[in-house]
Amino acid sequence: MAQQKLIRYVVCYDVTNDKRRRSLVKLLRNFGNRVQNSVFEAYLNESMATKLLYIAKKILDLSEDSLYLYPIGKEVDSDITRIGSSQYSIRDFEEYYIV
Repeated sequence: MAQQKLIRYVVCYDVTNDKRRRSLVKLLRNFGNRVQNSVFEAYLNESMATKLLYIAKKILDLSEDSLYLYPIGKEVDSDITRIGSSQYSIRDFEEYYIV
């Protein structure tokens, strides 16, 4: 079976309830790296992105909360500009798998 292509995603969320927010953050930490308070970067293949969304839908109240996945292709990776400091570490690609 061929390995699926990994794509960088920016994942951001707005969750109104603390318990749901903590659960979502725990989920997102399994998939990527926190770069801002409500923003993560993650390298995901298609099945990982599907799994993340499936679990997130179970956590979130879709009438109050939101989650966005923005794919960023390799052709724009070099155009990403970061300025200022962050309390969160920003890491380059680290290949890992969630089983």
